[in-house]
Amino acid sequence: MGDRESFLETLSTVLPKDLARITFCYYKFAPLFHFMWRFEGSVSALACDLSTNSKCSCRRGGSIFLALKSNCIQVIHVPDGNLGMRWGSFGDDNGRFYDPRGLAVSLDDKEGLIFVADALNNRIQSFLKNGSFVRKWGIQGSKDGQFDHPVDITIDSQNGILFVADSCNYRIQSFRQDGSFVYKWGSKGNEDGQFNYPSRLHYCKYDSLLYVSDLWSHRIQAFSTDGQFVRKFGTLGKWDGHFYEPGGLSSISNGLICVADSNNNRIQCLDRSNGTFVLKWDEEYPIFVHCCEEGDEEMIYVSVREGLLSYRLEKIY
Repeated sequence: MGDRESFLETLSTVLPKDLARITFCYYKFAPLFHFMWRFEGSVSALACDLSTNSKCSCRRGGSIFLALKSNCIQVIHVPDGNLGMRWGSFGDDNGRFYDPRGLAVSLDDKEGLIFVADALNNRIQSFLKNGSFVRKWGIQGSKDGQFDHPVDITIDSQNGILFVADSCNYRIQSFRQDGSFVYKWGSKGNEDGQFNYPSRLHYCKYDSLLYVSDLWSHRIQAFSTDGQFVRKFGTLGKWDGHFYEPGGLSSISNGLICVADSNNNRIQCLDRSNGTFVLKWDEEYPIFVHCCEEGDEEMIYVSVREGLLSYRLEKIY
């Protein structure tokens, strides 16, 4: 477990102005280091075993699923943090992976399904929570339902719609959970609704919008679930609210969105309604950030080269 006092001292040294700002606004929280897991190969993606009796909260006694660069899926049990089963290996057969990059967990049936964006196999695979293969779809191409390096996947749990970052086709595709195609949008470019390598996705349960990390445009774009552009924030830079190749992103219940600002070596938290900067802290090349409610607590998970870090959100008074 992390040392609360030393972490707050470090945070206040690095971010005194930010902490002062938070203390006197409605957010009033700080991320406190909680735990770290180390793996062979970095963590590419994370998804929670979600509860159906709340707004997609990670339930007590549930699981966290990790996609590892070593081409497998690792389970962590909540709340004790113990490692569970692992499945998968390198290859293109059913249940094998070639650079799994994205994960999503469904809620619409008793078992629940885990969806994996199998990037360099150019497909999506789905599994039961025990690792049993269910189905796959996609081949390399640019037609509907085809992919060119699908690097992330997220789910609108209420409506059962999946969104895939089809990165080298510079578009977002949406599907039903059986793999049937629904809709697509996007093209290559820097205009609103265009992409310059969409790298990470986050469906926000609080405002029902899809947020996209537009990697080489160094910005975040938000869309309705039918692909209508809503807003954008960020530009290339090292200043607060600027990004240098933003990675994974996720929402907190208090109105913020957290972004792994990968090449600026930090996590930034912004007001998701307008992109106003609120908070940052240093991490060495964070790959993604994932926020998850665990019972009455809210946790932030950050993937770094050395493994997976967890932070507990704590109020500041």
